[in-house]
Amino acid sequence: MEINEKYQQFAEKIISPGTVENNTNKFRDIHIRIETIYETMKNSRSSFIYKLIFFYLFSAFAISYILHIFIFKFSFGFAFLFLLILYYFYFNYNIKMSLKKNIKSKSPAKIEPEDPEFLKGRIQYVSEGIKVSLDRAKLLRNFYMLFFPLLTFVLTDIIKGHPLRISGYLISISLSFAIGAGVWYYYFNMDIDEIKEEIEELQQLNADISGFK
Repeated sequence: MEINEKYQQFAEKIISPGTVENNTNKFRDIHIRIETIYETMKNSRSSFIYKLIFFYLFSAFAISYILHIFIFKFSFGFAFLFLLILYYFYFNYNIKMSLKKNIKSKSPAKIEPEDPEFLKGRIQYVSEGIKVSLDRAKLLRNFYMLFFPLLTFVLTDIIKGHPLRISGYLISISLSFAIGAGVWYYYFNMDIDEIKEEIEELQQLNADISGFK
């Protein structure tokens, strides 16, 4: 993208030994941090990684539910499979809405790389991408919290070779949600909290740039 090319030119110039400006060190520290956050987002939180994680569990769920239906005929597997399909469309719809809502910045027009406004544009660009990553992480967390306990619930039937009694179902599903949902909530929230901190940090960097003279 053009904004990336302009930013690279700017980064090379302010790091050049022959360049002496009052805010060079401040710009250098800020742009290094921005690019660190950007690289983390691009490499560790890319849309491909989130889709891959979603696909793995979605496939495991679908296979388990279909197997449960095949073994026990009319079963809870029908309801779980229906919920799974609904969440698939819900997940994709919300990702599209997040992209539409957050990805708005374009390559700045008539802005020189030395202008602090260009750096602020870079912050806006990265911030928008991170907000999409945040929405993806929340949707993935909710997906695991809901369907992983249902997966253990169904696998219990398959392993035992017969459906549980009503009391057994109640105990099994209660334990599955209490343990499984709690674990996944904690696991994904570590990443979600980190993303929120990066958004706040970018906002602070943006404020710092505004204070440059």
